Amino acid sequence: MKCNEFLTLIDSYFKGSLPEEKQEEFEAHYFECSGCYTDLKIREQLYSKDVRITLEQEKIIPIWKYWKPVLAIAASIVIAVIAFLIIDHSNTIKKMYRISQFNPPVYISTETRNPVSTSSSSPFSEAMKSYNNKEYHKALTHLDKIPETQTNPQVTFFKGICYLLLDRKESAITEFDHILNLMNASYYDEALYFKAIALLRMNKKAEAIELLKNLSQMFSPYSSQAKKLISDASPL
Repeated sequence: MKCNEFLTLIDSYFKGSLPEEKQEEFEAHYFECSGCYTDLKIREQLYSKDVRITLEQEKIIPIWKYWKPVLAIAASIVIAVIAFLIIDHSNTIKKMYRISQFNPPVYISTETRNPVSTSSSSPFSEAMKSYNNKEYHKALTHLDKIPETQTNPQVTFFKGICYLLLDRKESAITEFDHILNLMNASYYDEALYFKAIALLRMNKKAEAIELLKNLSQMFSPYSSQAKKLISDASPL
């Protein structure tokens, strides 16, 4: 998506009228383009209900017309401060997003932890085919077809990963929490690590680092990765 197209779609994005595919492309662009991200946040502030109400209230007080030059200067200062804070915040988010990049976990069909039916026509098998093809929306559709009585940590884990890869961070955390709350050794370490990834992407650094510290002290294959992520995230 080019910047010109992005700017024309901001109003539709605020109204929630963008098609799902176009919304994903739109959101991917503002993570990549700091200028467009800043424009989006400034427009969001100017379109907010509180700003509109304030302006409407000022219009009905005639005395304010004598303060137009002062108000113009004050508004410029406020907008400049907001823009600075937005840019600083957006840069932090982008740094968090960058250090939290990960390669999707590999699905191993011979996995012995809580195995799921892998017949060629089973929903899980179809889901994993889509997952391996990076069709994460389709993978979720198949995973949702698995009856709740047949759901286990393996199904729940890959649902969480699909949500995370689609940048649906809250949904991903919900799935990972299901595994953590069960205190089941199957996929526990993985759920802890990728929940921390989701929290970093939500700019909840303190919560993420707390989880990573716990993981770094475990006898886990994710221990060293947790330590590296703590080192990368701590200075931000």
